Parts: sequence; structure tokens; C-alpha cells
Amino acid sequence: MNPRIVNAYKEGFRLKREEDNAFAYLQGVYFRDAIASTIGNVFKKKGAKAVEYPSKPYDLSEGATDDNEYNSGALTEAEKRRKTEMLFGTLRLMQANYELSKQQDKRESE
Repeated sequence: MNPRIVNAYKEGFRLKREEDNAFAYLQGVYFRDAIASTIGNVFKKKGAKAVEYPSKPYDLSEGATDDNEYNSGALTEAEKRRKTEMLFGTLRLMQANYELSKQQDKRESE
């Protein structure tokens, strides 16, 4: 094969991998929002504002995602702390459910 063709395939593969990575990241952002708006609201403190799932898709043409808002300082420190606490609370809940399912599987196999 011609080396230029091989390089073109190599570059195409690299671009496809970047595109797949960006898609997986965006999917994770939407999944995080879904978890925060459901499970996070179950465990919110009394009087705390409920987290809502975005009513429309993120505008990718301007790069306006929740993460950019978080890093740009558009959120107050209290909001950042609350979002971080909700994320860790969700992760702890997921870990507890995983541990319970492992224990149940172990009991069923005995």
C-alpha cells in the first residue's frame, strides 16, 4: 500500500477515536444530570432547591455544557459544593447498592 494511504487511514482512525471519546463524554454528562435529578433529589436536604434535568440539549456550537459553567465561575461556591456533595452522595449510594447485590448473589450461590 502507498504510505500516504496508510497515513490517511491512520489519521481517519485517530479522528474517529476522538469523535467516539467526545460522544462518550457527552453521554456521561447527560447520564450524570439524569442521576442528579432523580436520586439526588431524593436525598436533598429539606428546603434545598430541586435539581432539574435540562429541558433542552446542551448547545454544542458554543461549548456551553454544565462543566464549562462549573469551571467558569458562573456557579457560586455554595452551588459548587452542593453539586459536588450530590455527586459523591450518588456515588456512595451506587456503591452501597453494588455491595448489597454482591452479598445477595453470594447468599443465593450458597
